[in-house]
Amino acid sequence: MSERNIADFALPATGNATFKLSDQRGRKVVVYFYPKDNTPGCTTEGEEFRDLYPAFQAADTVVVGVSRGSFYGLSLPPDSRLPDIAFFVCGGLIGGAGGAMYAASRTLMARHSEPERAGEAFGLFALTGRATAFLAPALIAAATAFTGSVQWGFFPVILLFLAALWLLGFTRPEGDRAP
Repeated sequence: MSERNIADFALPATGNATFKLSDQRGRKVVVYFYPKDNTPGCTTEGEEFRDLYPAFQAADTVVVGVSRGSFYGLSLPPDSRLPDIAFFVCGGLIGGAGGAMYAASRTLMARHSEPERAGEAFGLFALTGRATAFLAPALIAAATAFTGSVQWGFFPVILLFLAALWLLGFTRPEGDRAP
């Protein structure tokens, strides 16, 4: 249980209402998340909150359940799979683009490395890939902890992409050994 102050927020609620945290000032608030994916765990959790609701009321505690009831502001039926489909399509596109970018970067690396030292160049290439696999999540965690915002937590990764794009401008696509 957190005793620290949490930034005010407002969320759309059922019945065209709005839930505002500031409206609950002085009361305890329990927020739980459920994905509405018809799994027994989510159903059991919801039923337990329902069954214990009188006890929460007696303790002057508000219980708020959060689900994916809308997608970019559009209301969805309870059994909609649209958020899942959008997630998997985006994942496929990112994965496909990532694979193409990795292949292109290896080709560019081959053009820039000297044939007799290719092992060293590709070793460094592999090391930097592993370093960024650690660095990006660490920066996200640090920025999120510092700002208290998940949205701002991704800002360092955006900066890394912009820096990489800027550095790419200094790269000769034909390689360093080109005439």
